[in-house]
Amino acid sequence: VVSQFVSFSSSLKVVSDAPNSITNWLRGASQRSGLTTMNYRPRSIERSRTNSESRRLSALMELDLLDTPPEKEFDDLVRLASAVCGAPISLVSLVDEHRQWFKASFGLDVKETARDLSFCAHAIQQPDVFVVEDATQDARFCDNPLVTGGPAIRFYAGVPLRAPNGYAVG
Repeated sequence: VVSQFVSFSSSLKVVSDAPNSITNWLRGASQRSGLTTMNYRPRSIERSRTNSESRRLSALMELDLLDTPPEKEFDDLVRLASAVCGAPISLVSLVDEHRQWFKASFGLDVKETARDLSFCAHAIQQPDVFVVEDATQDARFCDNPLVTGGPAIRFYAGVPLRAPNGYAVG
């Protein structure tokens, strides 16, 4: 998932139309690139090992991208996404069975988080851009530690990254 986050910070000034510009940029970037679009338990995701989920995970493994070294092209993409959208955090994430791993990140110093905390785990279930206008007001995320603590995510927009066989892998 190519993601944009807007975090709450007293030093951060977010333009009121940032969510729309981020969403529009993500939609356009996905079209231009040829991509189709612990204790906390998200309320709307049940991760039963369905045949579809098994095939999605197989598609992810076939890409052989998990736990690989950084690559300039991915790093450039997240820096560009943050600059264009004015977002302090931008990620390219891959979602496996237990975690979301960041192939590239800007504005966040961790390399992965538990899938149960992942906004991206929701985004891979969508056909297009997935947007959360205010995570503090969204029942799926309001008690998520990434919302209630650091990095204090408020806005999220993500576009599913699809493998050649059509499965959303990140």
